[in-house]
Amino acid sequence: RTFQTSNRACHQIQLESLVALLERRGLLGADVRVVELGAGKGLLGGLLFDLGLTGLSPIALDRRACATTNYDHAGADAPEASPRTVRVVVDLATCDDLAAALAAVP
Repeated sequence: RTFQTSNRACHQIQLESLVALLERRGLLGADVRVVELGAGKGLLGGLLFDLGLTGLSPIALDRRACATTNYDHAGADAPEASPRTVRVVVDLATCDDLAAALAAVP
C-alpha cells in the first residue's frame, strides 16, 4: 500500500496545513534545508523541495533504513543515481553527536 492508495485524504490535509504554517512563519526559502526526524518516507521535505519552497535537498533522518517505497526521486524520469532526499540512518537515542552524524551530508 502506498500514500496514494491508503492515507492520502488524511495526509494531504496534514501536509497542506504544515506547508501553510511554515509559509506564514517565514520558514521557507532558497537557503532552507528541511531535516525530518523519524522521517520514514520523508514526504514533507520532498514535497517542499519539489514545490520550490526550499532550495536545499531535504534530509530524512531515521533510525532504520528507508522503506523501498519512498519519494526520493523527483519524478518518473529522475535518474536512479541522484535522489533528491539525503537519507541518514542514525538512532538519536544512542547518538552522542548529531552534528557528527550529519557531517557527511552535502
